[in-house]
Amino acid sequence: MFCMRCGAALPEGAKFCTACGQPAGAPPARAAAPAASPAFSRYIALVEGRAGAPGTYVADLCAWQFYSTRMSAALAKMKQFFFLREMEGADGAQAQAFAEACVQRALANYPGLPRGFQNGVVIYPVLCQQRATPGALEYVRALPKNHFAAFACPMLFEYATGNLYYGTELPVWGFAMVGGIRKAGAALLKP
Repeated sequence: MFCMRCGAALPEGAKFCTACGQPAGAPPARAAAPAASPAFSRYIALVEGRAGAPGTYVADLCAWQFYSTRMSAALAKMKQFFFLREMEGADGAQAQAFAEACVQRALANYPGLPRGFQNGVVIYPVLCQQRATPGALEYVRALPKNHFAAFACPMLFEYATGNLYYGTELPVWGFAMVGGIRKAGAALLKP
């Protein structure tokens, strides 16, 4: 059994999650999310349908979080954090600040064994814009900063075209994992 809020493994018969305190078996309480544009609401509904579970609104990031796990081709358990935020008009610096905040949150909250012991963390900071701004587009297409056994994969979803943008260059560090990481992200996030 796993916590429905943070994904931590729960011992049999647990009443509460030892990692986050969420009652076992109870869906996480949703923080009050601000009003969203109709396009962002439709996109969140699409991702919720594909994820098979509702997202959790994270007030300090002003973003919706989705969590899942998957096995990589290298047989590592990948803990995936998706953070979706409507950031109309955001430039590259704002996109980078959001991505860095998402990485910090995921690395502070991932459940299980330490990173590197057949465990990895993937963070998908997803900016949503009616039309992609040049600065934000340039940021998500660039190679992200490296982290030990953690991969940031910034993405930008453009409502007007339905396009999902992300980097296509292969990094030296983690190059064998990046293709699967991008494919897993696109499978959940691309309409």
